[in-house]
Amino acid sequence: IQAECERLAEEQANMSDNFAKYRAQCEEQLLTEKMQMEQKTQSISKECSDKIGKNEALLRKRTQEFFSERDRLENEKAGMIREMEKFRIESERKMKAEEQEMKRRTAKMKADFEQRSLEEKNAMEKKTADFFAECQKKISENEATMAKKAALFQAERARLDREKAEMTRQMDLFRTECERKIAAEEQDMKRKTAEFRAECQRQMEEEKSAAMRRMDEVRRLADEQLKTERAVTEHIKAVLQELPPLQTAMELGDLALLEEELWKWRADVLPDRFGECKGVVEAVLKLAKERLITWRGVDHMWKDVLREVETMPGSLSTMTQQCQRLFRTLKEAQLTKMDLRRSDPQAMEKACDVLLAWQARAMAHSNAVHEQIIRKVVTWPQLGLFDFTDLDICLRLVDRRESDSAVFLSRVLALVQDEKTAPKDLRSLLSHVETMLFFLKYAKSEDLGKTHMEFRAQSQGLDPNVAQYLRAVEKDYPPGAELVKLAADRDLFSGTNVRSVLQELRQPPGAGKRDGLGIFREIFYQWAVAMQSRFNLLVLPHHTQVVCLLAFRRFLEDAGAAPGAALKGAPVPSAQKIRALIAQVGTGEGKSMIVAALAIYVVVALGKKAHVVVDDETLLERDFSTFKRLFDNFQVKDGEGRKRPLRANLCVSEERLAAAGPDAASSALAARVDPEADIVYCEAKHVQSFYASIARSERRDFSGYKNRVLILDEVDALVIDEEPNEAFVYPNRELSQMATSIAEALKKGTPSQQIDVPNHPSASRLMGVMLKEWERSKAMVPGEDFVFGKEIGKYVVLQSGRVNPKAWSLALECKNFQEGFSREIFFQERLFVMSRPRVFHKYHRILGLSGSIGSQPERRFLQETYHAAFFEVPPFLKTCKGAPFHEAIPACLGESRQPVYVEPTAAAQFARVAEVALEARERVPVLVIAKDRTQANTLVEYLHQAARSRGMGRVADDAVRSLSRTQYETDAEQWKENLNRSTMPMGGEGGSGAKAWRVTVTDPRGGRGTDYRVDDTDVDAAGGLL
Repeated sequence: IQAECERLAEEQANMSDNFAKYRAQCEEQLLTEKMQMEQKTQSISKECSDKIGKNEALLRKRTQEFFSERDRLENEKAGMIREMEKFRIESERKMKAEEQEMKRRTAKMKADFEQRSLEEKNAMEKKTADFFAECQKKISENEATMAKKAALFQAERARLDREKAEMTRQMDLFRTECERKIAAEEQDMKRKTAEFRAECQRQMEEEKSAAMRRMDEVRRLADEQLKTERAVTEHIKAVLQELPPLQTAMELGDLALLEEELWKWRADVLPDRFGECKGVVEAVLKLAKERLITWRGVDHMWKDVLREVETMPGSLSTMTQQCQRLFRTLKEAQLTKMDLRRSDPQAMEKACDVLLAWQARAMAHSNAVHEQIIRKVVTWPQLGLFDFTDLDICLRLVDRRESDSAVFLSRVLALVQDEKTAPKDLRSLLSHVETMLFFLKYAKSEDLGKTHMEFRAQSQGLDPNVAQYLRAVEKDYPPGAELVKLAADRDLFSGTNVRSVLQELRQPPGAGKRDGLGIFREIFYQWAVAMQSRFNLLVLPHHTQVVCLLAFRRFLEDAGAAPGAALKGAPVPSAQKIRALIAQVGTGEGKSMIVAALAIYVVVALGKKAHVVVDDETLLERDFSTFKRLFDNFQVKDGEGRKRPLRANLCVSEERLAAAGPDAASSALAARVDPEADIVYCEAKHVQSFYASIARSERRDFSGYKNRVLILDEVDALVIDEEPNEAFVYPNRELSQMATSIAEALKKGTPSQQIDVPNHPSASRLMGVMLKEWERSKAMVPGEDFVFGKEIGKYVVLQSGRVNPKAWSLALECKNFQEGFSREIFFQERLFVMSRPRVFHKYHRILGLSGSIGSQPERRFLQETYHAAFFEVPPFLKTCKGAPFHEAIPACLGESRQPVYVEPTAAAQFARVAEVALEARERVPVLVIAKDRTQANTLVEYLHQAARSRGMGRVADDAVRSLSRTQYETDAEQWKENLNRSTMPMGGEGGSGAKAWRVTVTDPRGGRGTDYRVDDTDVDAAGGLL
């Protein structure tokens, strides 16, 4: 109340101050206006005086000008008289005859002058009078105006006096009214203050009571929460005390312990002591029960298989089936985290015994490596994708007599016994050792002279520049300058000899001799050291590989030479026209090693970067992992001349990168091309994505391509078979919604004219596209245009026989919508179309290697599109002395005994294939390559029927097997089994005991990058795999 009274007093004081200030302002304003009026009056009076003074001064000035003009005229008159006098005297002297005439003229001129002077004087007097009259008039007007303004000023002054008196009266009234209101407000304020005090007292009492109620409620809730938390804590304690034994049983994989622990939880209803944690306990119990059921199934299958094999089945096929079941049981136990050894301590030994017994009967030459492989596989904790077929293949790779293959078996045994070697790597490692020993067998037989001769044999069909490269290589690497000298009696398996060979390999020629190999010598040395440390075998490059690499080196050096600065013997002007050099290197001739060596040469010697493009992701990862250790042994110089380790990356899919997890960095994996990496192994899509990223950037700087070289593995697959253009698209959410609404109407059978389309600029275009693609989707053929992707649960695009889940097709979107595999249409707009030739042309140069360069039309295409030149690398064995090399010749088969058949219809072609294949399988294994997966599947069914019609009965399904991509995507294990059996004999049908072989049908993908191993002497004698 006191504060309120003080506030009212303060407001009253403020009001008095404001009133005083207002009165002072009014008086000040009146004084100011009075002074301004006086100043205006003085200003007007002064202005009038100034104007009158100016008029008088102007009049005086003009009068003075008039008198000055008059004086000037008089002076002129006096001067004229003088001149006339002089003229007269002169005239008298010169022309006395004209004296009278001159006098007359002079008199006349005088009269005229006087008249003119009189007229000008009268006019001047008139002007002066008019000027005085005008001045008098203006002065009168000014005086009248001044009088009028003075009267107005007096009237305004009187009005202001009246207003001042009225304002004084109003101020008195206002003062009286304010005093009355202040008194009234003071009384009202006292009343309100009393009421406010009472209200505040009441509210304080209410709030106090409410606060007490809230405190009681909070205290009650806190007590309840504390009780609840104590109960939950007790529940958690109960869970922590009773669940761990159950979880431990699951983690240990102990079936008996899990059954024992679950018996403790046999009650249908969980005890109340778990409280709110019942959900967690129920989930763990459910998982434990499911795992128990699974483990019981595994245990039952395990015991069933062991019981069946106790008697050792009589037939090998039955025993093989039982071993397959046993192996699947082992893998099932691993997948479900069951430890068979806890249920059966002798489980692993029993499995090894069974598999060893089967191996002893299935393999021709049982040895110690077989046993080590089986024991390693059985005891390996996680087999992953490694299955019984892989085990069978590995065992057959080492199925050799120890007396005949001691070196091979000893090297393989070391690999198998290496703890770092996983079963999934065994197959590739064993094949690698076999290949290395094969090459090493003929290393001493290689003849550099024959090598150059084989290269020269193709010179007539070569581009002149390529022929010149090969001639230059023959000078750089002539006979006698071999990497190492291998005497016939030199043991290449002796550790001492191998070390000396490695030293010789790295040692350049003596003083005064030119080293034609350069950095390739160090590359060969580092590769040999890496292989020696891994396989304990000497690896040397073939002469064919060395010549091929040196030819590529010549091409790159010519490409980098300035015009007029050609290398010796190299015609640079025409060489500049060649932008791509492609070498045909046969399968198994070391193409991958050539690619890796070229990449290192480009980076280390030329200071550029290399993009290595491989057309298959599996082969891509295999090659990179093989040569990664070689790349790590080299260094390059940075921009400041300092050395740093060479950086090599592998581009993989986003899924593969995510699966690698933390190991991605150490494995040098990346989802996109790293512009800073020196060597990048990637697919064509990564190269195109790299180009697109530059094209979409703000700078669009493609100058970096001048410092990059493109190396293509399998040129025909990348350049000829693939589409030259690729559309880059981006999702459009708005159009996707419109497309979905259109698809819903079309699915209901609504006519296109009745479909309600939103008002959108692209509506009509979208409607036309949707109608066209909706109809096209109905004509799409399964197996040719699309297949069902089990992983994503809908149809996916087939491109060049390969499943591409990331490829987008509006027609396939409509197909999935029609079949109910999707509920919306995912519409994408085309951003731009990328040309693969344009991308490849950006690189400094293109180096290509391929198993087959193609036909003449394909070569012309490469020449015209990529300015390519070609040469062939002869087979390794063809350059060896006494090697068993023979040229492949077409086999005359079928009814007409001819190598080529052209049939009028597809049915006739199938019939001819069946005739030729089923006849040839009696001597050799047969591989049929269809144009795509659909034709491969159809051909398999046709061959099955043809085999049955020949009386083969149930053997037909085994005699004809599929290796199509469809088979791989459906059952990868069966696909591997078919591949393994494709070159294995079947035995006699009907008990005849005659050896027969299988017919394997595959698509183009199975015709490249897939190894078909044939090691039967009878097959070799009959011409080999057909």
